[in-house]
Amino acid sequence: MALEARLDCDPAVEVVSLLGNHEQMMLDAYDALYPQDGGSWWAQGGSETADSYAWGAGQANADWRATIPAEHIKWLRKLPVVYRDDARRLVFVHAGIDPQRFPEENASTYLWTRSDRLFQQSEWPDRAELKDLMVVHGHTPKSFEPEAFPHRINVDTGAVFGGPLTAAMLKTGARPEFLRAS
Repeated sequence: MALEARLDCDPAVEVVSLLGNHEQMMLDAYDALYPQDGGSWWAQGGSETADSYAWGAGQANADWRATIPAEHIKWLRKLPVVYRDDARRLVFVHAGIDPQRFPEENASTYLWTRSDRLFQQSEWPDRAELKDLMVVHGHTPKSFEPEAFPHRINVDTGAVFGGPLTAAMLKTGARPEFLRAS
């Protein structure tokens, strides 16, 4: 949200934020019937996220929803699960696609998939929808190094496990470049 606002005045830069599985879990927990129920999100970083809104470790309590600004929840609810740049044949998703079904798949695939069908490009079917397509995703770290293959780029380099946080710079006609922060 802050990055989008900061760069909104630069016409050369487009910031597109995508919904990921942890954001979806946060929304699910936020919408849960019982105020204290954080669901699986709470165990997967939710307690730390709630604490960050409550200004300190252990500060979030049963009323954790009240610490999250309404505009943050509204912003999360508007995030897309996929961004397509059809002119450049790029698809950006949190987790990946199902090469057998893309683009006619359930949104949960974009948030959660770890299917071998995504990772084994040699197994991708010969479909017009996939011709010259590059899928940029994260969600499943394979190592502390980004992966760049003819059909996909995986930028998840295991930051949650102590690896660097990685971003890809994609320039037309050039190999991807990676920015890393530890």
